Amino acid sequence: MSSIPHSEENENEISNSVTNFMNRFQIGKLLFKCNAGKAKGIPVIEVFRYLFCLIFSNRSMYMQRKTGTFDGSFCKNTVYRFLNNAKINWFRFTTLLSSRIINDFMKPLTGENL
Repeated sequence: MSSIPHSEENENEISNSVTNFMNRFQIGKLLFKCNAGKAKGIPVIEVFRYLFCLIFSNRSMYMQRKTGTFDGSFCKNTVYRFLNNAKINWFRFTTLLSSRIINDFMKPLTGENL
């Protein structure tokens, strides 16, 4: 069984890729359209970026906190409240995001003008 090497360089590369993706497809605006905005406290986009990076980092939030590699400025309850917020319309978010990816990225690659 092979494992993905865990290094800071790998984490920086993941973080940069996620940031580029989020900027390109304007994830912050999509989250705001789906009632995921906050009036004060930790920005929603920061929590979402952490969760998105967590998917590709091959570590859980629990293990990051246990080993001391968690560098977020928020606690685990902030993440849980964000994910369990009933006001956030996740179905609308995924629909808007997939629509934006298809229209802005996929259509130009598959158009008849190629």
